[in-house]
Amino acid sequence: MNRLLYYRFGLGVSLGLLLISLAILLWPLIQTPRFWLTLGMVLGMIGSFVFALVIQREKMP
Repeated sequence: MNRLLYYRFGLGVSLGLLLISLAILLWPLIQTPRFWLTLGMVLGMIGSFVFALVIQREKMP
């Protein structure tokens, strides 16, 4: 049980550091409105796709 806790903690710390370093690296890009517009469109398409998959899964016998 302890190993799983350490594994999840280490994974969380690693992902956090990755996100922070990406934010620092892409800071000039993040400040542009085009980035947020593109990100919103991509997330919207992915969300619509996942929503469609869930709806189809519920309709299956």
